Amino acid sequence: MSSQKYIEYPLEKFYQIEDTDDLILRLTIGLNNKLFWVESDLVTMQGRKILRHLGRQQNIESLFDATQVGLKFYQSFK
Repeated sequence: MSSQKYIEYPLEKFYQIEDTDDLILRLTIGLNNKLFWVESDLVTMQGRKILRHLGRQQNIESLFDATQVGLKFYQSFK
């Protein structure tokens, strides 16, 4: 039996934002026809309410690249 790891999509990744305890960066990454998409949002720590949508991109070739694109949306916003 294989020990292959399966990932369920959409996947949510959370990143702490420096100098604030109230906000976090949320990346939502999905898979559509073997290509990834990513949405990047600033959300509240409690309740995960979206305060600002930073961007969305589709047709990304890998999970790593989708994560990098989502983080770049935040860097552009900063």
